[in-house]
Amino acid sequence: MEIKVNNKITLRKISIDDANIIFNKTNEYRESLKTWLPWINSTKSQKDTENFINSIMNSEKDLVFIIKHQLNFAGIIGLKEIDVLNHRAEIGYWLLPCFEGKGIMTLCCKTITDYSFNHLNINRIQIKCATKNKKSNAIPNRLNYFFEGIEREGEFINDKYFDLNLYSTLKNEW
Repeated sequence: MEIKVNNKITLRKISIDDANIIFNKTNEYRESLKTWLPWINSTKSQKDTENFINSIMNSEKDLVFIIKHQLNFAGIIGLKEIDVLNHRAEIGYWLLPCFEGKGIMTLCCKTITDYSFNHLNINRIQIKCATKNKKSNAIPNRLNYFFEGIEREGEFINDKYFDLNLYSTLKNEW
């Protein structure tokens, strides 16, 4: 499955064949990525990345895509915790530092939001961002997601708890 974002950006459903590039790039940018991604420290080998991919490929609650920018791997975006009964999901994302500041993730989040509302019968989408992660928080703000509040100590990263800002949008608001 592939979703075209624009002429430069494509989302492609993740596959086990992506394990090598994902691991190598996360390993290359490990120091900067570990600031906000709780799983970086426990991802020590390509096998760890393969295990992650296998777990989400076999899940009905996750739909994950790799982000390709001009055919280069740029990051990952996906719907997690898809709740079919209640028609809701959460968007999770990360981008390699060399692709930041180009509007790529904002476009990808807009595309995933559109896709969710138009093809997956989703009514509510939420995004959670560490309160101190300004770049990540800028994305739901740019897309006019509604700020609902703070999930106190909602994520454990590098032996510290971080508060999370919770944003959402509804199909009838989009």
